[in-house]
Amino acid sequence: MLWLTKFQYCIGGTWYTATITAREIVGNALRITTMSTDEVAGTVTGIRIYDNNGDLALSATENLTKKATQGILTVWEFPLYEV
Repeated sequence: MLWLTKFQYCIGGTWYTATITAREIVGNALRITTMSTDEVAGTVTGIRIYDNNGDLALSATENLTKKATQGILTVWEFPLYEV
């Protein structure tokens, strides 16, 4: 459950790191909650998630407007499969 360790979002070409506030197993999924508290305004154009080895685990493009007075709260759910 600890293998996803770094969550980032991009505003204006700069990557910011969000704080992981919760990790839990819910049903058959891993749920991770992150939060940012910076005062940067702009358009969030991308997200990326890294594992504990520093390898990129996931990346995606976004188009979200963020005001300087807003933080970013995200909840990620990853299905768990038995193999």
